[in-house]
Amino acid sequence: MTGGGRGLGRVVSLTLGEAGANVVVGYLRHQDPAREVVEAIERAGGAAVAVMGDVSRDEDVDRLVTTAGERFGGAQIFVSNAALGVFGEPADLRRRAVGRTLEIGAWPLLDISRRLFGFFEQSRYGRIIAVSSVGSRRAIPHYAALAMAKGAAEALTRYLAEYVGRNFENVTANAVVPSGFHDGNLPAHVGDAELAERIARETARTPGGRMPTMDEVAGAVLFLASELGAGVNGHELVVDRGWLIT
Repeated sequence: MTGGGRGLGRVVSLTLGEAGANVVVGYLRHQDPAREVVEAIERAGGAAVAVMGDVSRDEDVDRLVTTAGERFGGAQIFVSNAALGVFGEPADLRRRAVGRTLEIGAWPLLDISRRLFGFFEQSRYGRIIAVSSVGSRRAIPHYAALAMAKGAAEALTRYLAEYVGRNFENVTANAVVPSGFHDGNLPAHVGDAELAERIARETARTPGGRMPTMDEVAGAVLFLASELGAGVNGHELVVDRGWLIT
């Protein structure tokens, strides 16, 4: 689980741990939240370990994968959730910042997935799950760079789905696409009060009058990670409570 210590990643880590999965909680900088996730999983009777690393660096990814092998005998589920990006309008974006966004938000999905193929083949079970955003398909202010990374990850998920379906038994690749507003923090990140007002309007017109919770998004991840999702491959599961259709 990359980006597993905070926000949606934290909730997904806890949900998978509660369901019985051993969880490798990957994180970049914030050690204490990642350790708290591990402790919560262990208190509930599960097993977890926190691993610090930059998912764009080979040596750090090696440590992540090696830890999964040494502590838990391998890996059967990979949730690609790490994201580090710049917020801004298209005219304001710079090459280095956008490149870093793609390096964290898209490349690790391919790099880590293929490092896990051996584990998947050995166990005859594998689930690759990319966490995307509806910002990949609908314009959201200040979100262009992250949308590029999310769109690339969704395209790659389809190619991974075809590849693993053709080469391995019981291995799938899918994406979960939440509304992007589930944590309520986007306006604060970009310093845009008008965006907060827009989100309030968008939320009001969503069927049911609310956006999905992080627990609901994590439930979609759990479905795809389980045997119940065995027949789903190459799919982008939108979790937005109907926001896109209104």
